[in-house]
Amino acid sequence: MAEGVSVSPWIVALLAVLYVAGLFGIARLAERPAAEPWLRKSGGLIYSLTLAVYCTSWTYYGAVGTAVSAGWEYVPIYLGPLLLFLFGQPLLLRIARLTRQQNAASLADFISARYGKRQGVALLVTLVCLVVVVPYIALQLKAVAQSYKVLLGDRADPQVWWQNSALMSALAMTVFAILFATRPQHLTGRNRGIMAAIAFESLVKLAALLTLAVGAMFLLAQPSRVWADFAAHAARQPFDAVSFLTKTGLAMAAVFLLPRQFHVGFVENTDPAHLRQARRWFGAYLLLVTLVVMPIALAGMRHFPGQTALADRFVLLLPAGQGWETVSALVFIGGFSAATSMIIIATLALSAMISSSLVMPALLRISWLALSRLRAGDPARAPPDDCDGDGTVLRLVHRLCPSPRIGGNRFAGLCADYPVAARRAGRPVLAARPRLRRLCRGDAGHGGVAVAADAAAMARVGGR
Repeated sequence: MAEGVSVSPWIVALLAVLYVAGLFGIARLAERPAAEPWLRKSGGLIYSLTLAVYCTSWTYYGAVGTAVSAGWEYVPIYLGPLLLFLFGQPLLLRIARLTRQQNAASLADFISARYGKRQGVALLVTLVCLVVVVPYIALQLKAVAQSYKVLLGDRADPQVWWQNSALMSALAMTVFAILFATRPQHLTGRNRGIMAAIAFESLVKLAALLTLAVGAMFLLAQPSRVWADFAAHAARQPFDAVSFLTKTGLAMAAVFLLPRQFHVGFVENTDPAHLRQARRWFGAYLLLVTLVVMPIALAGMRHFPGQTALADRFVLLLPAGQGWETVSALVFIGGFSAATSMIIIATLALSAMISSSLVMPALLRISWLALSRLRAGDPARAPPDDCDGDGTVLRLVHRLCPSPRIGGNRFAGLCADYPVAARRAGRPVLAARPRLRRLCRGDAGHGGVAVAADAAAMARVGGR
């Protein structure tokens, strides 16, 4: 199918490497203090674009396939979030407010906080999300591998290590997450760098789809009749109103029940006003993505008649069949960005839940760590006021901070209601004591990764 394209495997691999390097650069620039005014000024737009992580590789490939085989059945996936942001602002604002009040670092933290911060509830939510999300991450990697194979055809050799696109994508995203997603720079624990990179990825995938849609319009006999022609095609497909409404409702719930959406929508939210701005920007994004599917589906059916089984690949086959090398490369990068953005945020959200609901509770049960002495409500067993900088808490915090969102709400509970004074290299850091006590109060709630990062930072500063 792709014999019209002569893109070299090296070129495609180089484009992917350059793209990932660009993400590193964007994330790094966004973390600099000089970027703070611009990020604050454009915060609403950036926030809205990060919400577009909702549009995964299924948006790229599966939406066109569903439009070809089932007509309007692809619309509910985008209609649900659009309706929620248009008419459900009170609900979204309430969730955002509760997330800030509870200092929740993940969906599991938020749900368990609504049930008295019960460990069992957080554990159950974490396990359910783990079982559901991990296969979805695998599907994103599979989509990258298949798109690479479709683009290069017989020249793609997954046995060659640098052509194993799924493996290379996983490694690149792992490095990216380690460098940027696991080191909050502020007390809030929010990741400015990674959110800026995700916003850029949303722009890339939208630009790729719009470019392909414009090209598809030129392949149609009557470009001005796209809406009418697609409506006629959809009328020939079976339509189930109950299924349509059910999918719309599920898509609405996905905005606050998918771990990645909860993370970008509420955990990373810095201003409630951004939710109101997202009604405009994110709504327009969803509308555009919904509309571009129609000309691509029609052009695919026109140029590949009788091959509707390949409809999921029309996004790649259309430019490949026309010999549009540049568009093919852009579409590949767009699909790559759709998959990688989902992988980054999903793994970040999962790591937050796993660390706070599984790892830290397990550490509490390890006797040689003696963490049980640090529990709140036990003054007789609390450490002395002048415990040194090599003490259990700060040493544990310093070592665990590089882990993805490690610590969670369990750390906040560990150091509740007792004073901590840190010494490093024999030098007391008395100035850190009041701030650390405020950070570690029992009412700090969840999201202890921010507490851990700040505590470790203060320890480092004191040791200089």
